[in-house]
Amino acid sequence: MPYANVNGIKLYYEVHGEGPSLVLIQGFTRNSLMWNPIVEILKKNYQLILLDNRGSGRSQHPSPPYSIEMMAKDTTCLLDSLNIKEAFFLGHSMGGAIALQICIDSPERVKKAVICSSFAKVPETSLIQIDTVRDMANAGVPREFIMQTILPWLFSSQCLEGKGSQEYLIKAMINDPYPQKPEGYLGQGEALKAYNSVDKLSKIQNPCLLLVGENDLYTPISCSNLLKEKIKMAQMKIIPHQGHMITEEVPELLCNEIKAFLTS
Repeated sequence: MPYANVNGIKLYYEVHGEGPSLVLIQGFTRNSLMWNPIVEILKKNYQLILLDNRGSGRSQHPSPPYSIEMMAKDTTCLLDSLNIKEAFFLGHSMGGAIALQICIDSPERVKKAVICSSFAKVPETSLIQIDTVRDMANAGVPREFIMQTILPWLFSSQCLEGKGSQEYLIKAMINDPYPQKPEGYLGQGEALKAYNSVDKLSKIQNPCLLLVGENDLYTPISCSNLLKEKIKMAQMKIIPHQGHMITEEVPELLCNEIKAFLTS
């Protein structure tokens, strides 16, 4: 399995497909397996670079503190190790914030960025939810019950109404072969609490596509509206009826939007 020693940690990564480089960065608690539906579509046109953020998946789970800036540096250091000078970026939720931070810190590395369900500052309601999940885990609440409380934050009613869909999603999360360790949850959670790039967004000159689900509870449309207002070369599209996990609910639709933007 490929690992890179970057920015003081051991980072897991994968490369799929051929073509222009496209870096995929997932969100809080998630690992690169979440991109599987996207990978199967986009690897026909792009060289996909997947990584597990510090504190998730098969990457090292160092003790906190973490920061979004630190994880952005992890990503650019990985690209250095792969001799990739610039790339397209696709980030979801926290991964979108990481991609935006790379636009701020290292704009020369970014051809274009697709920012899905993301933010410049996490809403207080979502921060409360993050702490609640931590407290339930510390109190010994069974993981299945914790996952039940998370589902409405992540997925749309349209998705959860499907027969057996809730059971399927809970089972998939519980059976993750590379579960996040407590250090990773705490580190990434604290990074989200501390992050606020609102005053820096106007520095971004890279073309950005903002995609957000109409019914996203975790990072509602107001978060993307703020990004659209502050980023000069941003365009925004709302995905009807969808929740936070548009990458998993409508991967084909999302890939069509991504390919159209990257080739425009």
